[in-house]
Amino acid sequence: QGGKWMTELGHLGEMAASRVELNAVAYGTAVRELLSKVAASRMKLDTTTYNVALNVCEHVGEWAQALRFLAEMAARRVEVDTTACSSAITACSHGGQWAKALLLFTTLASLQLESDTVAYRAAVSACNKGGKWVQALVLLDELATSQLEL
Repeated sequence: QGGKWMTELGHLGEMAASRVELNAVAYGTAVRELLSKVAASRMKLDTTTYNVALNVCEHVGEWAQALRFLAEMAARRVEVDTTACSSAITACSHGGQWAKALLLFTTLASLQLESDTVAYRAAVSACNKGGKWVQALVLLDELATSQLEL
């Protein structure tokens, strides 16, 4: 039963990545419905399940839903990892929410999570889209001096 929901979420992610013609509302609704079914079936919602859902949000720029998923993970005491945060940062960037993306990026350290290349790139992209060149250059400088691959 658990594999079925993961497969359905995976298909949504594939559709989003291949730019199948569905709007962000349709993706968000489908993801919420699948997660509700998983929760109703008393299966454990874990980090992997949320990361798949966040990946769908990332691809369609469904930033508000991505932030809700992060909050839900914390409320359910599901481990929030760098992958989850990076997906949410990217969703914020794609959704034109540079300030939210940058705020989430800066909270990685307080969550005791390491920033990864994906998180840096998403934060830089969000700053770029928001016309925040100084912040983008600061992030690029941090990335260049980090041990991360560019």
